[in-house]
Amino acid sequence: MKLTQRPALSSSAQSASKAILVLSPYKEILYCTKPAVSLIRQYFNNTVKNGYCFDCKQPDALHKFICKLIKSSRESEKLFAAHSFSSGTNGKILGFKAYSLKKTGDYPPLIFIELAEEDGDDILHSKNVEQIIGNLHKLGDLIWTHDFVKDETWFSGEVNPFTGYRNKDLTAAQRAKLWWIATAKEYKCLLEESDRRYKKGLQKEHTLEYPITDRYGKTRWVLDKGMVLKQNARGIPHLIIGTHTDITNLKKLQAEIDDLRNQQEREQVSTLVTTIETDRKRFIEFLQEDLNQFLSAASVKLGSNSHTDVPAEKLIPEVQGILQKAIGEINTICRMYDPTGLELLGLGEVIGDVCNFISEKYGKTIHLTYTDHSNAVKHLDEELTVLRTAQRLAFLFGSSVAARKAMIKITHTASDIKMSIRFKDPGFDTERFLTSNETRTLQGRYKLYGGQLNISKTASQMVTLNAWVKTG
Repeated sequence: MKLTQRPALSSSAQSASKAILVLSPYKEILYCTKPAVSLIRQYFNNTVKNGYCFDCKQPDALHKFICKLIKSSRESEKLFAAHSFSSGTNGKILGFKAYSLKKTGDYPPLIFIELAEEDGDDILHSKNVEQIIGNLHKLGDLIWTHDFVKDETWFSGEVNPFTGYRNKDLTAAQRAKLWWIATAKEYKCLLEESDRRYKKGLQKEHTLEYPITDRYGKTRWVLDKGMVLKQNARGIPHLIIGTHTDITNLKKLQAEIDDLRNQQEREQVSTLVTTIETDRKRFIEFLQEDLNQFLSAASVKLGSNSHTDVPAEKLIPEVQGILQKAIGEINTICRMYDPTGLELLGLGEVIGDVCNFISEKYGKTIHLTYTDHSNAVKHLDEELTVLRTAQRLAFLFGSSVAARKAMIKITHTASDIKMSIRFKDPGFDTERFLTSNETRTLQGRYKLYGGQLNISKTASQMVTLNAWVKTG
C-alpha cells in the first residue's frame, strides 16, 4: 500500500544538508536527502531514492535493519531510538537514529531516520549516541565500552549498580580495574580468557555469567555480553561494546529449582536404598534361618546314624566338619550383607570378612588397610554405602578380574570416609563398570549422603576406584 498524498515534513527533515530518510509504515521511502543516498551506497552498496521499497525477505543488512525499525514503530507509537553500527573505511562508523513521528490526519505514523558518519573513537561519546544509550539504560541494561588501544572502560548511568561507585568519580582506567577487583576470584579466569581471545583476534563477541560484589559487600550476578565495534585490518579489536544485566533473581530462582530437583532425587534414591536394603535383609533372614535349620538337622542326624558301611567314627566327623564349614560360610555371607553387622562388628571388620571370603573362595589376595579416627561414632548409612562399594568391587575382583592381588585402603574420620581400591588388569572395562545398574545405584547413594565415586585406569593398566562420603 502506498500513500497518495504525503504529509508536510518538518523543517529539519527538509534540510538537504543532513542524511535523512523518511519512511512510510509500508517500507516505502517518502523522502531522502542526497547525503543519505550517498552514505547508504558507500556502506551498503545499495542505491535508494524516493519511492524505493524495502523488502524484509532480502538478505542484505540494510533491508533487515530498516524492516526491524518499521516493526518497532508499529509496536509503539511513542518516540523510540534505535542504533546500528556498520564498519566503514578509514575507521569511520555509520550511526542510525530513528523516531516514530506522530500521526498526521488519517495517515499512519512515519519513520524518521537520521544517519551520521563519525570517527569510531568518538562515536560512543557523541550527543546522539549518549541519548540512545540513556534510553537503553532505562530498560535495565548497563551499557559499557572498552577501548583496547587506550585501555579505558566507560559505563552508562550515574552510578554503577554492580560496583556502587559513581562513574564520574572514577577515571576510565579506574573503572576497568575496579570491575576486575569486584569480580569473584574464582570467576576472574573467565574475564582473563575472554580478554586474551579478544586481543589475539580469536573472538568477535562473548557472553559470560559471574558474580560481582559492590563496595557495600552485596553480591549480584551479572550477565555480561559484548561484541567488537571497531577493529584494525588484521582483525584485532580496537573497541568493543556490550551490556551488563542483573540476573541475580534469575540465579536465585535457578538455585531454588535445582535444590528442589536435588531434594526430589535424594528422596527417590533414599526410597530406593531403603527398599533394596529391606528386601536384602528379609532375604538374608530367610536364608540364614532355613539353611541353618536344615544343616543343623542334617548334622544331628548324621551324628546319630549307625547304619552305614563306613565306620561311624570316620564318616560322622568328616560330614559334621563339612556341615559346620557350610554353616560358618553361610553365617559369614549373611554377616557381610546384613546391615546390623556394622553395628556389632564395625566397618573395618566386616570388610575384612569380605577380603577373607574372597581369598578363600577364589584364592586371591586382598590387602586391607583400615584406619579409624571416627572416635567410635557410628555413621551407619554412610558406612553401609562404603561397604556395598567394597563388596561390589571385591566380588568383581574375585570372579572376573585376572589380577591376583588387590589393595583396599580406608580412612574413617569424624567428618568423612575415604576408600581407595587398586588392582592391575588390562581387561577391566571401567566404562562398563560405571554404566552398570549396580554402580549407578551406588553413585546415587553417594550423592544422597554427600560424596562421590569414580574409577579410572592408567596407561600401565592400574585400575583405581576412589570413593568418599561425608559423615559430619
